[in-house]
Amino acid sequence: MSPRLPIEIWRQIFGFALDDIPDIDVVPAHQPFPTIHPGLVATPTHLSTAYSICLVSRDWHQIGAELLYHTVVVQHEHAEDILKALRRPNINGRSLGACVMELFFTFEPAIYLLDILARCRNIRYLRVSNSMATVNTNDRLDLDFNFLERIDWMGTPSNAFYSVVLRSPNLRHLFMGPSMHSLFEGVHVDRTASPVLCPSLQIFQSYNFPNQLSSSVVRPGDFPSVSHVIMSAITLNAVLRPDPLILQQLGPQISILELYSPHHTVITSMEDIATLLPNLQELRFTVCKQSFAVTDTLRSTIRTLQVRIPPKAFVSHGPPLEGFAFIEEALVQCLDSFCSTVNFPHLSEVVLHDEEDHLSSSQRIPSLMTLRPSFKLKRSDGRLLYGGPD
Repeated sequence: MSPRLPIEIWRQIFGFALDDIPDIDVVPAHQPFPTIHPGLVATPTHLSTAYSICLVSRDWHQIGAELLYHTVVVQHEHAEDILKALRRPNINGRSLGACVMELFFTFEPAIYLLDILARCRNIRYLRVSNSMATVNTNDRLDLDFNFLERIDWMGTPSNAFYSVVLRSPNLRHLFMGPSMHSLFEGVHVDRTASPVLCPSLQIFQSYNFPNQLSSSVVRPGDFPSVSHVIMSAITLNAVLRPDPLILQQLGPQISILELYSPHHTVITSMEDIATLLPNLQELRFTVCKQSFAVTDTLRSTIRTLQVRIPPKAFVSHGPPLEGFAFIEEALVQCLDSFCSTVNFPHLSEVVLHDEEDHLSSSQRIPSLMTLRPSFKLKRSDGRLLYGGPD
């Protein structure tokens, strides 16, 4: 390796030259409408390249190890081997565990969870599958994870889960699985060590949104940065009730509400949403599977809609034209309900996520947009479809 080029420059060179090499220090930003079922992580395709880099020289070995161990997928049959590897220093004396940025547990490696975590203190992204419910609920991990930005925890919340959450001051995105029905219930929190819970958390994402925050643990001022909620539309309807629910505590600070696509059409009251989330700025949902009841008294603060257009197969088993016509009709009715300047005085932008380009030939939407000329209708790639100048 040339002495004139620092390692950071070589990292960038490898990144430009090889498309499949991950960005070492960046957790991918959340994109609208993620899959609700995060599947098994595919084996990274850059491993053979990273291994070859390791063999060139001592300096290149440092970069190669970072690439080779950037994403570690822990499966049952390999968990013990991975743990042994993480215990060994690499050729430069640095722990291999320090190279791990993304750590994904699948299948049933429960007994290795805490040991492997303890050796991966620099991780940015932790994903734990639902098989991890077998983790001993008495186990704790008294280590700080200062770089951890995202946790996907599909299993039952345990002391291991809470100890990681509480020791991750820069956690920005928390995805909670179907077993998470309450948050911090029955958990002892040292308020001296954690005066504010999850101070950097911005995004709550959940299959079944927690019914409540533990009143014995959570205080006003906790979760001060949460502004984005991702949840099922069915769950949203369930929480639109006068119970001590998590959204009622955090409601005034939520600016983005993103709804998963249900298996059947769900109707949600916009009046209830406006009451529960009085400062909502952006609403994201899937047309054909989500509709909203709008009353004459509604005064919404929403400024942006992000609307997913589902694949034809998602809405129709008939001919393609039937699927297109159904989608177009659903979108027209949807946009029509949001065209009222009385109910939605601040709404100015609609972003369509239309992967199959259903609506490029639509003749009905341009005429509909004349009802509110100030609207901008865009594609998710930024291209302006209808409306005023961009």
